[in-house]
Amino acid sequence: MARVNIPKNPDQLIQLAKGILAKHTADGASSPLNVLDMADMTAKTATADTENKKAAQLRRDAETATQTRDLALGADNPVRGTIAQYVRSA
Repeated sequence: MARVNIPKNPDQLIQLAKGILAKHTADGASSPLNVLDMADMTAKTATADTENKKAAQLRRDAETATQTRDLALGADNPVRGTIAQYVRSA
């Protein structure tokens, strides 16, 4: 019996689940996993994968939004045309 370390990292855990599902599908009726609710695992793996991708995109969007905000504020570099410059001038 093979031992597999179950990752805590969501990306790696989702990939492991996909691998298990692929093997289960390839094994068909002879799959030892037929005793489990593989339909539920399939649905939950798909949901986790979709939401994980969405979360990664939201992190990228948040980083872009933060950079754009910081440029407009000019907090670190209050050059002409930044909010920090206007506030100091007022």
